[in-house]
Amino acid sequence: MSECDFIPDHYRQERAFGRSIRVRVSGIGVILFIMVLWCVAHAHRLASAEAMQSEISLQCDQVEANAAKKRVMDSQLAELRNRQHLIEKLSDRTSLVLVFSELSRRQPDTVVLTDVTINCASLAAFSRPASPDSTAEIAASDQAQDVEPEADPQPPTMQSELKLSGVAAALPDIIQFAAALEKSPLFERVTMKVNDPTVWADHSAEQFELTCELALQRGCRP
Repeated sequence: MSECDFIPDHYRQERAFGRSIRVRVSGIGVILFIMVLWCVAHAHRLASAEAMQSEISLQCDQVEANAAKKRVMDSQLAELRNRQHLIEKLSDRTSLVLVFSELSRRQPDTVVLTDVTINCASLAAFSRPASPDSTAEIAASDQAQDVEPEADPQPPTMQSELKLSGVAAALPDIIQFAAALEKSPLFERVTMKVNDPTVWADHSAEQFELTCELALQRGCRP
């Protein structure tokens, strides 16, 4: 049995066209929704990246500030170490009271000293020479704090030296005097030099020169 369809063809075409329009509109709506969702997610990621960039900039500024403080502290540490080294050197300097006491105790009666010279370490060994532009140099050094500090300069070590000149009755007396100084814990590296004979107090005598280094006296106070 054949079926009779009384629906006009144009009506079917309109319905098919309407369905296709709705499908297209739905697809466009889905695409627009996806685009909006992507824009929101992208904006959130951009905001997070900008916040991280700001935090990184703050951290970089903090690192630079800490580095500048470290350079200043390194410079101050080097200065304090130099001062400590200077104080240690000054506190360990030789006491001349002990030196002359030991010298007079070990000097034979047949030996007379005519000259005594002592070369000791002083503040000049640890200080820097002054210049007319010292103020300008200090200002320039304050502006150049960004420069990496150099290694700690160590003040030069200078051991005190004692030089004795005198006369003796005979050469064995000079040798005895030099040997007595060599045995003393206050004197080191004693060297002897005998000069030409001379006349002392209407008597013939032997001239000599003794040179020795003074041992460090730990913890000695002037």
